[in-house]
Amino acid sequence: MKLIVSTLFYAFTLTGWTQIAEAFGINVQALKRWVKGFREKGSNTFYRPPETRGNPTVLTPEVRTKAQLLLDTGASVSETARELDIGYDTVRKAIADGQRTTRPGPAVRRSQLL
Repeated sequence: MKLIVSTLFYAFTLTGWTQIAEAFGINVQALKRWVKGFREKGSNTFYRPPETRGNPTVLTPEVRTKAQLLLDTGASVSETARELDIGYDTVRKAIADGQRTTRPGPAVRRSQLL
């Protein structure tokens, strides 16, 4: 609500950026971005889902399962990433986020995975 009110307030008055930002407790740069969006796209800009960047996720459920099996068999993070053709940091972040674990799991032969 702050977003809409502060943007409209600035767009239709002669009050300065800083005064409005302080009154609503928001960042001046954020207010400038909101006003720019309002001027370029109208009020619909407030109700659209945010635009996303980048590629869709590479860690699909199937890839997660394969990664966990590789890690369970003792493969390193580098080996797992190389085997699945995904980035090292993708595997590392999945482990850090708790999505995957490097703890030894049930004994599975690597030949069974492929």
